[in-house]
Amino acid sequence: MGGVLVGWVGAAPAFGFAAALSIMAVVLLAGIFEPVREPAPRRHPFRDIKEGANFVFRHALLRPVFITQFIFNTASFLILAVFVPYAVRHLGLDAVGVGITLAMYGAGMVVGAFFATRVMRRLRFGTVIALGPITGFVASAVMALTTLFPTPLLAGLSFFLLGAGPILWVISTTTLRQSVTPPRLLGRVSAINIMAYGARPLGAALGALVGDAYGAEACFYLAMAGFGAQALVIVVSSILILVVAMVILAPMLSDQVARFATDLPLLIKTLVQRFDELAPLWIKDAVAQSGADVQGSVTGIAGKAAEWILTLLSTLLSGGMALVNLVSLLVVTPIVAFYLLEDWDHMVAKVDSWLPRDHVDSVRALGRDINTAMAGFIRGQGTVCLLLGTFYAIGLSLAGLKFGLAIGLVAGLLTFIPYAGALFGGALAIGVALVQFWPDQWSILLVVAIFMLGQFLEGNVLSPKLVGKRVGLHPVWLMFALFAFGYAFGFVGLLLAVPMAAAAGVLVRFGLQHYLNSKLYLGTEKATPVPLEVIPKAATKRRSK
Repeated sequence: MGGVLVGWVGAAPAFGFAAALSIMAVVLLAGIFEPVREPAPRRHPFRDIKEGANFVFRHALLRPVFITQFIFNTASFLILAVFVPYAVRHLGLDAVGVGITLAMYGAGMVVGAFFATRVMRRLRFGTVIALGPITGFVASAVMALTTLFPTPLLAGLSFFLLGAGPILWVISTTTLRQSVTPPRLLGRVSAINIMAYGARPLGAALGALVGDAYGAEACFYLAMAGFGAQALVIVVSSILILVVAMVILAPMLSDQVARFATDLPLLIKTLVQRFDELAPLWIKDAVAQSGADVQGSVTGIAGKAAEWILTLLSTLLSGGMALVNLVSLLVVTPIVAFYLLEDWDHMVAKVDSWLPRDHVDSVRALGRDINTAMAGFIRGQGTVCLLLGTFYAIGLSLAGLKFGLAIGLVAGLLTFIPYAGALFGGALAIGVALVQFWPDQWSILLVVAIFMLGQFLEGNVLSPKLVGKRVGLHPVWLMFALFAFGYAFGFVGLLLAVPMAAAAGVLVRFGLQHYLNSKLYLGTEKATPVPLEVIPKAATKRRSK
């Protein structure tokens, strides 16, 4: 209707008619009768929002629904932001044609809502929920086809599918949300659901930036990737999404690593030159008095490192035995994992039957506590690594840093070893920034700010929320564990240091608790036993939840 009005009477009357319709809607809504509510105690709005958010993001079904809706709103407005100029310039549409094409979105919603009941009767509920994201992906692919076959028919079909499929998703997920949410939380959970619409300005802004830099066609392809991601969130598991992401990123990563290995000697040489130009005189004198050939040593190390990286890549990509080992790993690992999962309960029961009967409860409790401490750390720290790696990779890439994707992901993965990710990744990124951007100090400071923000998020948000006090070790003991295990077992020891130290901490606290409750400590007279935590209270509370 908007396009037809603009074509007939101009834009100003069309906007006036839209405003009149909005006023009419307000008047009609104001006339809805609402029964008198019982007085309720006043609550802080932020407390209600937090309670609703906790329920949504901790629920196994509502969390992917929210993520899907957020991505859908971003991707759909990525298309809408650039469609009108694209339709005029590339599809040859006038105002009426644009209005009719966009009206197909509403027509699709009406048709989808009309057939929703019949569809939900014939298909399984989970299949109906998956139809929306899948149809959205197909709609975005049809829109992308207009870049190859510029016809308004494909654009109209795309908008029709974009309305018909997702409306089925809206109806089915609303039913799901109302079914699994306690009545007292319905309003708060619905409010959190509405927050996903806040992604629309984000999608429109992203469309403006990408469209201005690369054209509307790039927006359509980016939107198709977004719709594909939201379909994966619903249809497949998070592990498969991670595998697909790694498959997509693998060529880019291998290219950046190969170019980094090639450029490494030049990077080191340029860094040494920057040191000679910028270092204070007293540092230069100290290096000169030490008699060390900094440039020669660093260049030699860089050459050997580059040669080692290139040799490793060529071995991985072309080595026949390496290929056989890789295929064997891909074949054997799923088989071993399947049989471990299948026979795990029998294995645990068999080991449990060997335990001394007088101490079986204590051994079981120790096993559960060690499992809680180690599993909590591994899951939490693994999530922190994934989030930080994504943040660093995106941030450094947007900052224009060469090899930003590879450096960011490596820095995030090394975060599994405390302090290693920030030190190694930060030094590497700042070194590359000094070579690439100097004398542009603002770009260098932007790279530094990205790592400072990452460390702030890790120390104040991610680690406290995802890892918390599950390890139960003081930072000093963590440092001792890293030094000891690293010295004894090398890099593998650094990876195992924290979880093994957490297990050792459980055993030490268990032994200390028995000592404090023993006659050796209490003496011959009766005394009050001393309580002691075997695992931290935070981990116990999380496990009980």
